[in-house]
Amino acid sequence: MKNILLISMLILSGSLFSQNYIKYYPNGCVKETGTFIDSTYRGDVTRYYQDGKVSFSGHYNQSGKEEGVIQYFYPNGQKQFEYIAIDGNPVGDGYTYFETGELKKVTYFNDVVSEKSITFTLLN
Repeated sequence: MKNILLISMLILSGSLFSQNYIKYYPNGCVKETGTFIDSTYRGDVTRYYQDGKVSFSGHYNQSGKEEGVIQYFYPNGQKQFEYIAIDGNPVGDGYTYFETGELKKVTYFNDVVSEKSITFTLLN
């Protein structure tokens, strides 16, 4: 009986450190949703403006670092910036947009170790 109680307590205590969460603005609108494990973001995280439009969308790996497609949005809903991350480092092309949705510039993240990048700005 003590073993069952001990195992139950361990399972229950482990679930207290891993939880989905929702943060709210003072007005009651959702501010952020995601998963928090041991004081670290894990899995999908979405942040919102007060009007409910998405301001950030990203994924965090088991180490709590950005992984996959990371996106930021303007208050009007248009994409502001997008890049791909591997273990917290941007890789490949990063795209910055005007509020109208038109492409503003491309940043090529070519050196993950030293985080060097080259930026190309489009001229109209």
